[in-house]
Amino acid sequence: MKVKDLLKEIKNCKDRYPDILEWEVAIENHRNPESCPNCKNNIIKSYKNEEDKWEYIKCHGFWTKFPKQKVFTINIHY
Repeated sequence: MKVKDLLKEIKNCKDRYPDILEWEVAIENHRNPESCPNCKNNIIKSYKNEEDKWEYIKCHGFWTKFPKQKVFTINIHY
């Protein structure tokens, strides 16, 4: 998913849900990405030194909207 795709989705949602910019955002991901064929090729790691380790999974999923709870969810695993 590209940032422009996310912004386009939010723009489209503003017509239907005018207050979407006030919603909460939830991000869901797979808890064991190395074992998942959808996730394992999207893991990005950086190990500059022992104190500065980080990793994340490049989003390859989809988003959902929960208008009653006012939550915009980005799912990076499906």
